[in-house]
Formats: sequence, C-alpha cells, structure tokens
Amino acid sequence: KVHVLYPPVTLIASSKLQNVKQRNNIFVCSRIEKSKKIEDLIRAFSDSDFLNKNCTLTVAGSIKNESPEYIRHLQAINPKVTFVFEPSREQIEELFLKATIFWHAKGFGETDPYQMEHFGITTVEAMSAGCIPVVINKGGQVEIVKEDCGFKWNTLEELVGYTEKLCKNEAD
Repeated sequence: KVHVLYPPVTLIASSKLQNVKQRNNIFVCSRIEKSKKIEDLIRAFSDSDFLNKNCTLTVAGSIKNESPEYIRHLQAINPKVTFVFEPSREQIEELFLKATIFWHAKGFGETDPYQMEHFGITTVEAMSAGCIPVVINKGGQVEIVKEDCGFKWNTLEELVGYTEKLCKNEAD
C-alpha cells in the first residue's frame, strides 16, 4: 500500500487573525535566491501602476545562499518594496497575518520539474493565516491551490490581473 504523506506545516492560529489584516498587502515568503523568481515578482509589481500605487509588497526570507550584489539589485528595482532579511519565526507569522495576498513564482519560465516548487509549505502557511494565494500554476502549487481558495497563474500578466481584481474587490 502507498500513502501520500504531506510535509508537516505549522499552522498560524486563526485566533490571531482579528483586526491585523492590512488591505492590499502582498507578501512573498521564500529563500531569497534567483531560482525563486523574486525579481520577476518585483518587476510585475513595479510595472503595474495600480499595484504600485495602491498596494504594498513585502519580501521576507533568508539571504544566506545569495550574493550581496544580487540582493542590492533586487532592492534597487523598486524602493517601495519592503525586505525583511533573516526573519524570526515570530516575524514571519506577523507578516503572514498582516498580508491579504500571498505570491509565489518558483518555476516561472521553467520546463524542468526539478526547477519548480515540489510542495509549497509557505503557500499552506499563508492560507492558514488567511492570505489569498496567487501562485504559479506549476509544481506542488497545482495540488494546493484550488479554484475556491486562490488563483494560479501562467503569465505575469495573469498574476497582476488576479491581484488587481482582488485588491479592487471585483466579483467574478
């Protein structure tokens, strides 16, 4: 017999959700490295006049595996983007609880399945904190995010479109 065992995920207590969500707050939680396609997310945010004017984007994660030059490059793309480097677990939970939208992009522009997120623990954590996932339609994200609980995108235009729709609170 075969049983699928998903990795354990620390759920963020729903009792902490009251009155902490900040409208139009987009959050990316990931190791900050080129394979995570964070540069593409920052550029998509920056290229959207609506998102750049009406939303915040926060990127949090470890920078241990990336060069200081690349980190400075990411920061220079859009000074409005907030970075939290080497956050504690408490900081991550606080950022999840404040965010309304969670972005994920590993696998964007890739065809090799090994270059995609295999599960997506941060997506599940984001959902447990009440964030709406807007994630790449590849890898493990496909199993996690369904039509009734978020959005899956194939292009940066779709990412921006879904996010703008959420921020404008448009119905289907």
